[in-house]
Amino acid sequence: MTVPIHLPSPPWFVGHRGAAGSALENTLGSLHAAVAEGVDMIEVDLQLSADENPILFHDWDLRRLAGRSEIIERTSLARLQQVELPDPFGGDTLRIATLEAALAAVPHDLPLNLELKRRFHDPARVAEVLTGTLAPDRQILLSSFDWNLLLEIRRRLPDLPVAPLGRFKSRELLAMANKLGAFSVHAHRELAPQLLEDDEARQRPVVAYTVNDPAEARSLFASGAAGVFTDVPGLLRSSVEA
Repeated sequence: MTVPIHLPSPPWFVGHRGAAGSALENTLGSLHAAVAEGVDMIEVDLQLSADENPILFHDWDLRRLAGRSEIIERTSLARLQQVELPDPFGGDTLRIATLEAALAAVPHDLPLNLELKRRFHDPARVAEVLTGTLAPDRQILLSSFDWNLLLEIRRRLPDLPVAPLGRFKSRELLAMANKLGAFSVHAHRELAPQLLEDDEARQRPVVAYTVNDPAEARSLFASGAAGVFTDVPGLLRSSVEA
């Protein structure tokens, strides 16, 4: 279904929700901004509408981004696509993006990290969505805080690269990465330094989220982190590499 993830030598600058510091998160504008800022990989949040269409959205509902009460997984795609998302950066009103549109907006040779949210509790449904949406030459990395879901996905789609997400308990996170045969480990920026103290963690890339401060990024890279998720990939790269 997918091909292996190909990234340059670390450090990696991964666009968080696209480039959320330059355009509204998880929108096509944010993806375009991430590409323009020269990211090594783009991360987006993925969940399902009520009629099981995969869309890019982080929150449980529309309150924060649209000031509305609808819950994403209880609302049809047609209704969601009518929702106007005010642009905090002063641009035109934005719309919720489908996974299909997002894939069209991202170059084929740029890896895309899909973080599974909420209704993707059914591994069979995940497999159906990905099989029906992804081209065979896409570089897709699947991540989630739901480690049991990743285990089932790994069983059903053994060639699909996966990465467990964790905020606490470095040993448990590392153990799960080993059990999954994960491509990488995605750790909260406060957990990553502790994780990197373990030599075993260096067996696969550790990527810390969400890092926007150049001094913190430099420290993480010096400690052995392979990459960081960041809202400001272009600015952070230029600051760190200066």
